Amino acid sequence: MISTNQLLQMRTQNIESTDKSHLKDISVIHIEDMGSPEQKMLSFLEQAQNPYCFLCGQTPVGICFTDGAPELGELLKRYFIRQKEMI
Repeated sequence: MISTNQLLQMRTQNIESTDKSHLKDISVIHIEDMGSPEQKMLSFLEQAQNPYCFLCGQTPVGICFTDGAPELGELLKRYFIRQKEMI
């Protein structure tokens, strides 16, 4: 089981300096429909190895969270508006 200290260390891992061969591809993670939310989270954490740095296919992904930051939906909306304006 992953400890709180391990999660804190994982959170500081820099995706740009991480060897891709050490990252888990999120597409192979399988979470059973049965079980409590806690069991599902533990299953994900165990399979992902690092929930902050992983692969999506061949693309390395780094996740970080910032207090008070705009929601992802808002950021995506702004991004697509800018893309449409460039056309």
